[in-house]
Amino acid sequence: MRNRILLIIATLCLSVSAIAQHKHYEMKVEGLSCPICSYGLEKKLKQIDGIGNINIELTTGIVTFTMKEGKTVTEEQMNKKVKDAGYTFKYLKEITTDNMRENENPK
Repeated sequence: MRNRILLIIATLCLSVSAIAQHKHYEMKVEGLSCPICSYGLEKKLKQIDGIGNINIELTTGIVTFTMKEGKTVTEEQMNKKVKDAGYTFKYLKEITTDNMRENENPK
């Protein structure tokens, strides 16, 4: 029983560590109006080496995504991909833990 508990704790620690190694980003895109639009943009973004989970919110144009450890992305790179997909790039910012807490608890 003790070994199982230790195994569970070790697994949880490794899982949390793996999640923390990804960088999270938020990007604003204008011109998205339907699910087909978001699918086209997602296909373009998936061409970027190291990009992970992508979430596109059609109503706001906010795209959130992760980058794998050791991989980076630039505004110029994202601007080109968004433009190639036929949309307008507005901004890109890295989401830190502080940003996430701020969004969860707005003042």
